[in-house]
Amino acid sequence: MPVWASVKYINTSNANRRQRIENRVIDRVYKVPEVRAQVAGFDKQTKGKRNMQFMIAERPSANFNYYWVNVMEDNEFNYATDYHLMVDPKSRVVKFYDVVNDTIIDLVTWRKKNKK
Repeated sequence: MPVWASVKYINTSNANRRQRIENRVIDRVYKVPEVRAQVAGFDKQTKGKRNMQFMIAERPSANFNYYWVNVMEDNEFNYATDYHLMVDPKSRVVKFYDVVNDTIIDLVTWRKKNKK
């Protein structure tokens, strides 16, 4: 079951251990400068009427080493994914998932590719 979190509010006060960990994962993604800029730009564009959403699409397992977090825009009709980010559960390092090339790359490499 995916975990959804609105940028405006993430309640951790009564959350169980898994929810607290996943909230920290989402918080880590939110701290990526490009994500913060996207959130601020979307908030300004929609005048605060709609929020960016964060969804944990997949959790670490025997076959998958990361938390897969989708950063999405609520465009009133559906959710459009802007970023696919992977968070290492041990180091909490955030990486970018390149959907086109089906590769996980570090943020430094991703930023260099986007400057071109």
